[in-house]
Parts: sequence; C-alpha cells; structure tokens
Amino acid sequence: MTSRFALTANSDPQTGDSYIVPENRWLFPTLQAFVKLPWENDNWSSDGQRTNPTAVVGLIAILVRVGDDRMPPPYIIPAWNGGVQAEWHRNNVDLEIDVAPDGVAEFFFKSADGQEGEKNAWAHIDELTQYVQEVISADILDVERERAYRQRMSFLQQDAQEYGIAIDERSQNAFWDFVRNTHTRDEASLTLPDNGRVNALWGSRKGSYVWAEFHDDNNVWIMENTAGEATKGIHPAHTLAQFMMTYERNNPR
Repeated sequence: MTSRFALTANSDPQTGDSYIVPENRWLFPTLQAFVKLPWENDNWSSDGQRTNPTAVVGLIAILVRVGDDRMPPPYIIPAWNGGVQAEWHRNNVDLEIDVAPDGVAEFFFKSADGQEGEKNAWAHIDELTQYVQEVISADILDVERERAYRQRMSFLQQDAQEYGIAIDERSQNAFWDFVRNTHTRDEASLTLPDNGRVNALWGSRKGSYVWAEFHDDNNVWIMENTAGEATKGIHPAHTLAQFMMTYERNNPR
C-alpha cells in the first residue's frame, strides 16, 4: 500500500540508531492535543465525562484515512459525553468530525458558497476526503493572505519610521490574532494613523463596509455599515468576527 505521507529518515545523535518519521503538518500537533484531553477528570465541565479512548482511536483512524501531509492541524475539542471532535475553520470553509464514545463518527461540512450537510463519516469517507482537500485549499489561501498582510505591514512600519510614528505593539498583536483566528473572505486595506494603531478596512461596491481600529486583545473600535445603517463604537475584540460574518453574508461574490 502506498503511504499518504512523506517520510524522512533520522538518527539518534547518541546511539546512532536510525528511525523513520512522517513529514506532515498535523500528526504531532494533533497527538499533543489528544494528550491534553480530560482523561482523568470526570468533571471537566458541569456535566461532562472523561474522554473515551474508543472515540480518540476512531478519530485517529479517520484522520489517517482522509488526511495527507498538507492537512492543517485540526482543533481537537472534547465532547461533553466523552466523545471527541476535530474542527477546521478556514476562509469560510468549516469542517467538523464528531466521534461518539462508541466510535460512531459523523461529519458536518459548510463550503464557502454556503452549501452544508451532515453525514456518517465512514459511509461517506470519499466525500469526507474531498472536503478535507477543500480545507487544505482554503488554508493555502489563508497562508497567502497572511503573507500579503506581512508585506503591507512592512510598508507601514517603514512609513511609521519615516514620519516618527510609534507603532502600538498591543494593536499590532491584536491584528495578527484576528488574522490567524478569523478567516475572512476578503483582504482588508491597512492604514496606520498618527496614534500608531493598526486600522483595517473591508469595503464592497454596494457601500457596505467594516472599519476596525485594533486597540488591544480585548477591545476594537468598529465603524460599520453592514445592514443599511452605519454604527460606530468600542466593542469586545471577538465581536469583529461577527460583524465580518454579517458583512460577507450581505455582500456575496
């Protein structure tokens, strides 16, 4: 059988023993996430149970079957009933695999164009594999977008140095947290006003827009017109993702 993963040979520097390890993005981060699951604590939540090993083994089997070395690491989340979930959220593509304590596995998928469905994982394993490929493609877009933002941020830093503007480090960190944790469809225009805070603007030809000034991890100033009426004010940082969802829903490509 042909391996789905690239392999590399390493050797122990002390003993000289050789060993083979897979080269892929998801395996070791996922195994580390499994270790952090609530194996011992019966009360990890108000009504939760310990993670069932059957669920974890079932999820590993599915990931090995549908993944390849390009697959981004999923978020691993313990379910209240002792099951386990793997989730990806990339560039408006959502994929969740839910394995129950008895090993029964289902997946939920929502594509960038709004199509969604829920099916048994093993009964539709080829379809699930195709959806994983869409996650990989969406992840590549996210990587390219972050690279573009880094280039633009480099230009802003040069301008700031030239005009004597001190970049607000908390604002810059909050922006990068948003970029890495919220997968927007469109790329924002970035500006740096005199206060040194990163500003991002998403706008459509219809006149809808979201304008955000990142303050810190907890707060963001938002001016938006996503539902036909302009509003502005300081909001908790996590609400920016909600404004972006409304903006993208009302402004389909």
